[in-house]
Amino acid sequence: MEFQLKVRMTRAIWQAGAQRLYERFFWRYTCMMIVLLAAGSIMLRIAGRVGIAMWLALAIIGTAWVLLGRRAAIRSIRQRAAGVPEGEVAFRVTDEGLIVPAPGGDFLYPWKRFRLVRQFPEVSLLYYDKQQALSLPPDVLRSDAGQVILRRIRDAGGKIM
Repeated sequence: MEFQLKVRMTRAIWQAGAQRLYERFFWRYTCMMIVLLAAGSIMLRIAGRVGIAMWLALAIIGTAWVLLGRRAAIRSIRQRAAGVPEGEVAFRVTDEGLIVPAPGGDFLYPWKRFRLVRQFPEVSLLYYDKQQALSLPPDVLRSDAGQVILRRIRDAGGKIM
């Protein structure tokens, strides 16, 4: 069974998708930074002055990451989303996967490639990689066509949240 799904994409959808992707990335690496700082505190007891200097450098970098990095990244996301063209996008749903139009030609995302679907009030994300996803308006997955997409992703082993 093959059909076409026409979706109206707005800058707000692109922006919300990019921001949600970044937040997932940000929290993952913030947790990693906290672990590094905890490991650095062990170096304080073991390595003396060199350990203190290394821990202090990690603490400064970690604090800058948390305080400045997120704010700057979100500002950058908003600026990039402002340059994305708005309009109707025609996805094709096939037995093999989801065909997405792209400037260089259509691209097929096989159903087994989608690992996770997360639905938020402002955007739905279809993850095809740990840090990459397709953004869709939230009401698309509530439609009959959206239910077909969710069923195919679930049948291929993807997780729906």
